[in-house]
Amino acid sequence: MAILVKVSSNNPKDKKMESITQINKSSLKEQIRESKIIKILLIEDNPPDARLIKEYLNETNNVKINLTQASNLACGLDTLSVGKFDLVLLDLYLDDSFGSDTFYKTQFMFPELPIIVLTGLKDKEIGVKVIKGGAQDYLTKEGINNEILEHAIYYAIERKKYENRLNQSKHNDAFKNEMEIIEILLKEELNNKKNYLMPVQKSTRKEFNNFVATFENLLEESTQQTNLNNFLLIKTSKLNDLAHKIGSCYGGVQEILELYRIALNNKIIQATKIKREIYLEQGRLLFLKLLSSVVNYYKDLSLFEEYSLEALNDLKCK
Repeated sequence: MAILVKVSSNNPKDKKMESITQINKSSLKEQIRESKIIKILLIEDNPPDARLIKEYLNETNNVKINLTQASNLACGLDTLSVGKFDLVLLDLYLDDSFGSDTFYKTQFMFPELPIIVLTGLKDKEIGVKVIKGGAQDYLTKEGINNEILEHAIYYAIERKKYENRLNQSKHNDAFKNEMEIIEILLKEELNNKKNYLMPVQKSTRKEFNNFVATFENLLEESTQQTNLNNFLLIKTSKLNDLAHKIGSCYGGVQEILELYRIALNNKIIQATKIKREIYLEQGRLLFLKLLSSVVNYYKDLSLFEEYSLEALNDLKCK
């Protein structure tokens, strides 16, 4: 059987990644042999193609693979959400998703996972497109054998590890910048509250963790909205409910700030660049809205205490 070699991308960024993770063939098998079991999710709705890929993976002598299959994208995304995988083999043409959108939906939900796209011979342009969009590789189904698949899997995982390290560095910079902005906005917000400060924090750790989880859910819901103002109107009751719970525990400014810091960090740590920017922008608005709701809660109960400018200047994001 003639073997068609996979087409490589001419993208300079991809070439750079390949050079960083380049390993000579003599040491490749030894390194794979010493590695852990690789958990792979195959999202493929064509039974003959799925069987062939499984056979190739079974023929790999130098890597231990634990393979799970999903027959459509919805099932695949559900499987990824409840399990831990090292790599995704993704067919672009499924019953419930078609073309490059299949890749982008998967990447958006799980940006930290390396994805190898499976295409036909006629889909080379789409293959190059998804590589530019973040896929680690694309293989033509007609050109796969066990050796090509084994090497593609290993290199994809190594390249993605490097990308994730770069993204972590960018995340740290973005997060630090956001906390500095929030400090400024927070002081301005409190200055507009007629020199009132909320009581100090008195909630338990369990209650605090529940507050964080609720805020994370609101933040995630906000990313699905095209109009944040409409979202805030719809979710005002949820924000007020959270504000009342914080108020009933005598939660303070520092606690709300810490709540926001943890929730935001949890959401953006593995997010794509686009989604990270959405979290930062909308999370900031939700934070200020929550702060205002808590202040109003205390104001209604006459629980405010005057604060000094010196105390306000000491407020820091820890």
